[in-house]
Amino acid sequence: VNLMFSSIFTFPTEKTMLLKEREAKVYPVSAFFFGRTLAGIPIDLAIPFSVTTIIYLMAGLKPTVGAYLLTLITLVISCFTAGSLGLLIGAAVLDLKRAQSVSICIMLTLMLPSGFFIQNIPVWLSWISYLSYITYTFDALKFIQLKGRVPECPPGNEACSLLSGSQFDTLGPQIGILLLMLVVFRAGVYVSVRWSAKP
Repeated sequence: VNLMFSSIFTFPTEKTMLLKEREAKVYPVSAFFFGRTLAGIPIDLAIPFSVTTIIYLMAGLKPTVGAYLLTLITLVISCFTAGSLGLLIGAAVLDLKRAQSVSICIMLTLMLPSGFFIQNIPVWLSWISYLSYITYTFDALKFIQLKGRVPECPPGNEACSLLSGSQFDTLGPQIGILLLMLVVFRAGVYVSVRWSAKP
């Protein structure tokens, strides 16, 4: 979530420079986009790596190297997806106040039906959970950490039903969907920068 909100500032704050350099034909939009993307990779990797490592050791999660690496990979992909969504909002709007308002609405819409805060989602709203990267991240982490460790839940215990495990039998679908979202959001960022930042 932090990466998403910090990412929305990227293109609105660089709008003036981008417009001037596009008008002067200093470089194509693709060079700006890929350069900005590559420049953000180190910090986007450092944050989830450091936070995940500290929390993993302190929280007593599954004590295997494989589970740690899978958790780290899942969270890195999720952070990149969230950052890409923030970049997309910022590039599409190119106005800081509007981008903040839009991002808050989108984030709340994605968070609430993701399965962590609300278990019984109305049928007419349940489809939103399939559009939320948080849903697939949460499901992947449940699969990694709880597979083979889920306790027997008493009948009717809703608090315990949260530990019922993943909706998939393997980790592949969640990671694949997160990667697909990442690619779609990044492509959307490029298109938005190309068409929104016309001289």
